[in-house]
Amino acid sequence: MTLLATTALVGGAGPAATAGQEGVPVCAQAGEPFPEPPEGTAGAIHPAPADDADIQEMAAWAIAEANRTEGRGPDTAYRLECVAAAGRQVVAGSLYHLHLRLDRPEPRRATAVVWDKPWENFRELQDFSTTDDRPADVAH
Repeated sequence: MTLLATTALVGGAGPAATAGQEGVPVCAQAGEPFPEPPEGTAGAIHPAPADDADIQEMAAWAIAEANRTEGRGPDTAYRLECVAAAGRQVVAGSLYHLHLRLDRPEPRRATAVVWDKPWENFRELQDFSTTDDRPADVAH
């Protein structure tokens, strides 16, 4: 599933994370990291620490936006378990490339791409997709 959603932010501070989403854990065994691009490569995706405040905010926002756009209610809403890997790409703003693990409504992996231009109060979920393929390092 792929979706595209645009949200204009009001007030310049950006959206607050959903209750309980701040301080999203970093997965114990992280996903495949984004490789460091060759030096001087403009516009490349650079690895970013999964515990970075911006990455945490974008991960929580991507899940909330996917739930809103898909019309998911309390019983079917995605819930972020942890951030497995993250990358940041400088464009007209920043593209955040996120590898996430979800623990609800059933265990899944997710990838999300969020385009953020804070000076324009603009944030867009460029891509969000999930797979039922459960990582072997997480037992349930």
